[in-house]
Amino acid sequence: MAYYRCYFIDDASHVYDFAEFECDTDGEALSRASGLRAATVTEGFELWQQHRLVHRAERAPPCSDGHPTLWALPRDLPFDF
Repeated sequence: MAYYRCYFIDDASHVYDFAEFECDTDGEALSRASGLRAATVTEGFELWQQHRLVHRAERAPPCSDGHPTLWALPRDLPFDF
């Protein structure tokens, strides 16, 4: 098992909390970090395995109408909305 640390980022891009855990794979760790993020009101998180950045997630920018976006769709979808 590998040791991971998830840093939670606020709207000023500062770390305000973190969680530590062990997982077998990066994918498992990312899934766990995403679940932890869902339980918080955070702008984003960084997942680290020792000195290696595994993943950085940021909240998507607001919609054109000013409402927050919970996730961003890829721009290269094979269809239009």
